[in-house]
Amino acid sequence: MKDSSNYNLTEELFQSLSIPLYNFLYNILKNKHDAEDIVADTFVRILEIVYVDGKVPNKPLCFTIARNLAIDFLRRKKKVSYDSVAIEGMQITDDLDVFEEVNKMFEENDVDGLIKQLPEVYANIFYLRFYHDLSFKEIGDIMEFSENNARVMYFRARNKLKKILTTQKEGK
Repeated sequence: MKDSSNYNLTEELFQSLSIPLYNFLYNILKNKHDAEDIVADTFVRILEIVYVDGKVPNKPLCFTIARNLAIDFLRRKKKVSYDSVAIEGMQITDDLDVFEEVNKMFEENDVDGLIKQLPEVYANIFYLRFYHDLSFKEIGDIMEFSENNARVMYFRARNKLKKILTTQKEGK
């Protein structure tokens, strides 16, 4: 670190943000240990910024770092989950159920029929996120929405797909 004042600011930042970051990450990850690990990784990144730039990042940047680390973690975990599902025959639960069902339908060549049941804008956003793994910012830029609006519309599309899948399962 460049000087002791940065150390004090970093210590204050840790004291003021460790619990809010943990709560934020726990809400995303739904796992105590994973949230704790990502909080630690977040503060490592913050310390790297302090060391390189000589200044402490603001709160929004700290939360952005934490969110990005959580997203990276979930992406890695999702890939592992899919591999373990294929190997062990386990079922994916909650958020990943939609992806599993869509993958099954894709194998059965019925995925287009499922996604066509969504409103066009939701279908487009779902395609961009699911098939092309674009960030919400990139989707927002493409669709001319804000990043937050793209995120909200994606989750609405996902929820609509869950309802469609539930209705189809109950109908069988």
